[in-house]
Amino acid sequence: SAPLPARRGGAVLCGVVLLDAVVFALCFGVGFSHFCRRRRDVDCAQVDCSIFYDWGEGSSLQRWPHEVVARWLQAHGLGHLVRDWLYDQRFWAYMDFAQTCYSLMLFPYVLLGLPPCKAFLTHARRTGYDKAGRLCWALSNQQMLERSSMLHSFAVQDRAATRMQ
Repeated sequence: SAPLPARRGGAVLCGVVLLDAVVFALCFGVGFSHFCRRRRDVDCAQVDCSIFYDWGEGSSLQRWPHEVVARWLQAHGLGHLVRDWLYDQRFWAYMDFAQTCYSLMLFPYVLLGLPPCKAFLTHARRTGYDKAGRLCWALSNQQMLERSSMLHSFAVQDRAATRMQ
């Protein structure tokens, strides 16, 4: 089979990766800045903030994420950077919010799963395996019809040759 014509590849995928990076920075930046602003607005010296640190049995948030991260940061001497954010349920709620927004804003990736978009982005031909197990180009519909008619004609010739013998 003939090789595919040379094309400048990757331009579309670079744009998609850039979109992903911008959306990630936007979602987590907005979520984290909102968390910091809300944390600054509530003065725990004047207001009872124990509800934000309640990791009781009925809590929808699990206790393990902040403990694992806090232990790792303490072991590497970075515990002072975290302060008590990891123990604040608002932090985990905002991280969940940012993750949800990030997931929802990446709906264009659904379009990339559609066959016309895949062909536009990758410019790749379909492949398959032959009977010997070797990877090869998949046949087009026209080639499959030609192969089918050729195999049929071979079968007819074999039957005719068998009858003559």
